[in-house]
Amino acid sequence: MPLTKRRELWIPLQLGQSVTVANGSNFNIRPWQNVNAAASAIPSWVRYIEVRGLSMAFTTNPVADSFELWFQPYPITLNAGFGTPEGTSTAGSVTATQNFNNGSNNYRYYFTSNYVFSFSSASINDAAISSFYTLLVALRNTSGGSLTTTSDNWFNGMLLCY
Repeated sequence: MPLTKRRELWIPLQLGQSVTVANGSNFNIRPWQNVNAAASAIPSWVRYIEVRGLSMAFTTNPVADSFELWFQPYPITLNAGFGTPEGTSTAGSVTATQNFNNGSNNYRYYFTSNYVFSFSSASINDAAISSFYTLLVALRNTSGGSLTTTSDNWFNGMLLCY
């Protein structure tokens, strides 16, 4: 039986420092090279995306360890207005684990997920023409309260594309 290799692309991620997000709103997960860019460019051969891990720190302890991953592709070639998404956002489950707190203004968490995002046929067709996907990945705060990220360097993660 022949062995086959799966083509993979690992994209380092970061999140904004000193950002406040209300309950029900999103922390945008950004490609590591540009914290000002909310969307990532993904090669057209990719069909699946996984967020393999994230780490964040908050200035207050979340009311509940409740968060979700959100994925939203944006078409490049379709005759759509700027910032018009393709379809609706897709939510995926994530587990939040606190791994440090100083008891006053730094509560560090890491997030893990087994959720696999799959691109739709419309997104695949669009990427075949433009050679890439534009994808917004976010961590939705569903913890019950407003959260502010700290100003330290505890913001990173990895996106697996295959």
